[in-house]
Amino acid sequence: MTSSCDCRTATTPNSSPMDQISRLGSASIRLARALYGKPFLVVLDEPNSNLDSEGDAALTAAIQGIRAGGGIAVVIAHRPSALAACDLVGVVQGGRLVACGPKEEVLRSLNTQMQRAPAPQVAQIFPASA
Repeated sequence: MTSSCDCRTATTPNSSPMDQISRLGSASIRLARALYGKPFLVVLDEPNSNLDSEGDAALTAAIQGIRAGGGIAVVIAHRPSALAACDLVGVVQGGRLVACGPKEEVLRSLNTQMQRAPAPQVAQIFPASA
């Protein structure tokens, strides 16, 4: 049985010459490799973890390019700047999907929840008097 799925990964083996390239340069090369051939679906896991503001702008442009070409970009990220070109967002906490929808609505809801959250309780422990 043959498959029409063309799967490529943007990871490199430890013995690769890319080990000598800076983290920023390496991230850019991995992104370029992932986008080579204009794939329909691109999954980016923490794509901006080692990027500066220039790299973030390039990542946003790349995601916009994927979408403009009719493709789908799935972005897994902790840093909100990776979501600049995304229109739908899902939030996973404790292994469960707790929010999903248009980016602005989900982020607004999260900000509201954070503002309503009670301040953490601080316990003061005093040594016993001798």
